[in-house]
Amino acid sequence: MATIKLGITGSRFGMNGLQMDTFISLLQDFKDKGVLISEFHQGQCLGVDVDSVPLVLELFPDCKVISHPPTKTHLVGNCTVHETREPRSYLVRDRNIVNESDMLIAIPFDSEYNPRSGTWYTHNYAKSLDKSVILITK
Repeated sequence: MATIKLGITGSRFGMNGLQMDTFISLLQDFKDKGVLISEFHQGQCLGVDVDSVPLVLELFPDCKVISHPPTKTHLVGNCTVHETREPRSYLVRDRNIVNESDMLIAIPFDSEYNPRSGTWYTHNYAKSLDKSVILITK
């Protein structure tokens, strides 16, 4: 059985229905293929970060959820967390999520590249390190 450390980055506005269905199907596909998610790294913000945690834990109940919170707390949300990293600025914590993950799932609000988007920044950073990246757009 293969084991991966999965990271996620996404919009504070959450996933639309298609993105949610695609994300759930992807998780189910991992499980069906015998891929175990041992760690799930997320940024602890409202939207995709927080919304994705119960979906991961439903299929991978033994997965350790690791939070990488930002120093600015106005968008921080609540979810199950097993371990919390030191709060960092958005871009530093985004890089830390990538650095601690084997694979990244990016779920942006904009289907096209947006240079002001933290999700797209994190996506591009992971690609620059030749990490596996799965992009789920609208």
